[in-house]
Amino acid sequence: MITKREAAIVTAYTGYLIGSFDEAHKYIEEIMERPVYSHEMASKAIMEEIRKKAKQDFISMDVEKAKEWIKPPLGIQPRYIWESFRLQELGEAIERYLSVNKTIPLKWIEEFNELVAKKGTNL
Repeated sequence: MITKREAAIVTAYTGYLIGSFDEAHKYIEEIMERPVYSHEMASKAIMEEIRKKAKQDFISMDVEKAKEWIKPPLGIQPRYIWESFRLQELGEAIERYLSVNKTIPLKWIEEFNELVAKKGTNL
């Protein structure tokens, strides 16, 4: 995170407003050593002068090395998601067995019925 003053410096040097316009305007008036009216900032010549005066502050900004982000280890899929996929898999497997007149294992039917009851829906 940068300070308001650093945001003002970046704004003055780049011409892109980041942070508060009031803070940037205050900084610009400080480096120009005079009042600067907002309509003056539309002038390329004035903006170039502001940029030149802000350059030293800009290049001397202290940049801290960000802490290296460490990706957390992969966890597990939440139970409700796993159960939804399992219910779908069981339904599809049962349909495949029915389509070829094959006996459906009782464990599949029991698990399917348990998941349907748990989910509270009729499929």
